[in-house]
Amino acid sequence: MQKWKVGAISLIGAAWISAAALAAPAPDAAGLVAQAEAHWQKRGDPAETLKALELYEQVAAQDRNNFEVRIQAAHAAYWWAEQQPEAPAKEQIAVLRRGVKAAEEILSKDPRHPQANYWHMYDLAAITVAEGILRGGYAFKEAIVGTIFVGSGDMNYCYGGIFSYWARVIYTMPGFLGRFFHFTENDAVWLYQQALGVEPNYFKNRYQMAESYEKMDKKDLARKEYQWLVSTSPNLLPAAAPENAFYQGLAKKKLEK
Repeated sequence: MQKWKVGAISLIGAAWISAAALAAPAPDAAGLVAQAEAHWQKRGDPAETLKALELYEQVAAQDRNNFEVRIQAAHAAYWWAEQQPEAPAKEQIAVLRRGVKAAEEILSKDPRHPQANYWHMYDLAAITVAEGILRGGYAFKEAIVGTIFVGSGDMNYCYGGIFSYWARVIYTMPGFLGRFFHFTENDAVWLYQQALGVEPNYFKNRYQMAESYEKMDKKDLARKEYQWLVSTSPNLLPAAAPENAFYQGLAKKKLEK
């Protein structure tokens, strides 16, 4: 009899715990956003970037009209892929498509939304690079539309990112296509200079300009930019310190070759 009582009490206790767990409220949107932001602050670690993305997506699932978390999700997807250039293409594309989805959920309601267009075109371009320029095709229409609407909103958004976007297109474009569109590497450098005019302390633009100099066989100019990156504190632009630290690391590897 005593054993029966103990067993019954255990079952009742387990049922009560299960019921309490089911009744416990899920984290509210504000709590999830706070968690996501905490992970985003540590985005120098790709695992933290991915966790932030997952949390932003959870908030988006709860709130169809929350554009801000979708912008953050699209941004996080791009940044994760940027941090993982050696990751398998399928893995990169899968994460980037999550960013595209977040941006398109905004664009379905507001096709002119500048930030949504910006990250939409950036995530799509990263997918093109992961697939291979000549294999996956290029989202040219989305790039043109995005440029128009970002330009009409804030041409300087994300440290002159529209300028650097087209500079990188020129850099990665196969030579015959560049000639077809009358692009030259000088055009890429000019565009990076415009971006640096918006924010000279955003390391990504300077690093990629140095890569364009390398492609033009202007090694002295490239080395000068890499040396600047290595000798300058990433915290010079606090809002982009993790990104700056990442590109500083890449510049160090360039100089070590």
